Amino acid sequence: MNAILNTPKQNRILGALPVAEYLRLEAELEAVPLSKGQVLYETGDTLDFLYFPTTSIVAMVWTTLDGATATLALTGNDGLVGKPAVIGNDTSVHRVIVQSAGNAYRVRSEVARWVFDQGGEFPSLVILYTQALMSQIALTALCNRHHSIEQQLCRWLLLCLDRLPGTHLNTTQAMIANMLGARRVAVSEAAGKLQAAGLITYVSARGSRLCPSDGVEHHGVR
Repeated sequence: MNAILNTPKQNRILGALPVAEYLRLEAELEAVPLSKGQVLYETGDTLDFLYFPTTSIVAMVWTTLDGATATLALTGNDGLVGKPAVIGNDTSVHRVIVQSAGNAYRVRSEVARWVFDQGGEFPSLVILYTQALMSQIALTALCNRHHSIEQQLCRWLLLCLDRLPGTHLNTTQAMIANMLGARRVAVSEAAGKLQAAGLITYVSARGSRLCPSDGVEHHGVR
């Protein structure tokens, strides 16, 4: 699947740019494969690059002093990673980790900042995506506080599947638990309930593959 969808314009922000603005970035875009678990930025790192995922998913993760983790937001082909570098802050305030392997394009921050400063659609799209990301963070906080682990897992699956070209997600119980800030046994029980209800197919091996059951669209999981 990644080989089929391996062009910059598979990213929705790049794909929405007018030709003249896209050409300002195109020559500087570098295709990069991202592997699951790869750390793009640690808290406090300098944001040297902006990443535009095409078939990968990247998570903004918060880690507490005692080592507990939780996902704040996901970015896939809907957005970009490292946006603070073009709107006034060149350091990362979160850990940024690849949740689902795939492709992305990256550009040096100073190039993206120059394009941003030229005006046009690019700054508007970055600001709109920032607003969408803030809404995602707020809804994640609300879900984590008021929803069951099954509902949290469903929401996480929907966020992932909306950003992937297919309906299969290769992951592990441990990674899901880290992303949700939940116990691994709770994730296992929740996935089992969703499979028993016919909402997903869940195969447990060294890695886990989660996908909607045959005949059930992923937006029907709730």
